[in-house]
Amino acid sequence: MEERKDSATVLDWLQRSGVQDSFDTSGLEFSVRIYGKGEIITSPDKPADNLMFIAEGSGEIYGIRQDGSLNPVALVSAPGIIGDFEFIGTGGTPFYVEARTAMTCIVLHSGQSRLRLMADPRFLYMLLMSIADKFSMFVSIEGVEGTVEDRLLRYMRDFCPEGVLDGVGKAMYMLRCSRRQLQRSLSALCEKGLIMRIGKGRYRLL
Repeated sequence: MEERKDSATVLDWLQRSGVQDSFDTSGLEFSVRIYGKGEIITSPDKPADNLMFIAEGSGEIYGIRQDGSLNPVALVSAPGIIGDFEFIGTGGTPFYVEARTAMTCIVLHSGQSRLRLMADPRFLYMLLMSIADKFSMFVSIEGVEGTVEDRLLRYMRDFCPEGVLDGVGKAMYMLRCSRRQLQRSLSALCEKGLIMRIGKGRYRLL
């Protein structure tokens, strides 16, 4: 991980990302962190005392079960936020966030500014929208009873722009299934004429 704190770099990323437009509070401390693919960004043994705004790249959130296997939770990418749940909670997290690609994050060092941020309506609105988006998708997908095929159809209908699934990685995380289960369901739905393969890892709802 490389961290940049010089004002020119930080200001450049703040302007490019639009992050600074989400605050009425002045005098906040930001830095820019660059992670390489495979680096762990947050984990249960690290205090989650900062908010991180993803400016470039994507990461995966997962837990580790008692048997050592991974429990996929979600994928995050720009303009997503890491640490929103933790900010309004105790600061701890049971999950890992790992960079799937090279990632650039704008880090808000919120410790000394926490009380002021809790009185910042623009910031709180942004935080609420971030949490609501994650919760809405989680509840919608988890609330669908039935097979992986049923949940996949719901996911493509409600969460894929124009009904096009582009890449199986995010779907695998959102549906809480293995890659093998997802590929099997995609093949079955193609055979039933409910979806159509339109490219490598791309499927359209019919």
